[in-house]
Amino acid sequence: MQFYYETNMYILKNNPCWPVPEFIPEASVKCEFDAKTLSFEFSVSEPPECFRMQCQKDGEPCWQDSCVEIFVHSPSRGMYYNFECSCTGFCLAEYGTQRANRIQFENYDDIHRIWQRRPELIEGRYYWALKVVISRELIGLKPDESVCGNLYKCASGAACPHYLTLFPIDTPTPDFHRPEFFKPIWAE
Repeated sequence: MQFYYETNMYILKNNPCWPVPEFIPEASVKCEFDAKTLSFEFSVSEPPECFRMQCQKDGEPCWQDSCVEIFVHSPSRGMYYNFECSCTGFCLAEYGTQRANRIQFENYDDIHRIWQRRPELIEGRYYWALKVVISRELIGLKPDESVCGNLYKCASGAACPHYLTLFPIDTPTPDFHRPEFFKPIWAE
């Protein structure tokens, strides 16, 4: 088995097809992939209008809170996985072939969330950073298989809802469950 390691830093942006909100957070993600794990380290800065912190446990609707999301396609299983992590570190994780009829994870212990910085209000902005580590085995990716998907930052329940993406999604309204717009996520 050949070992490989890839890393890259990305900036998440307002999707060009969707309306621009009055307030826009800033979000970046550092991706590191090796033969066993996928690691995503998100750094977020957002104004209070974009910030929401309500989730109290895993499995709740994290997309309503200030959250980051990882959508990854597993070709061998013919489905995609979504890992949505709130600013408080709680996660909603599901899998399936389409938006409807998603199957929620029962055990969240295999989705490692490591605080880099807990939410903190400094000079009128919330700052937080969270690292999410997912084993390739959990989602059926081979050790040398490329990673395809999309990465997001959102808070649909905030006073100022927003939807940032790594790769553009060509839909008239925000919709992250669109695997046809997934692209390779890797170092170039």
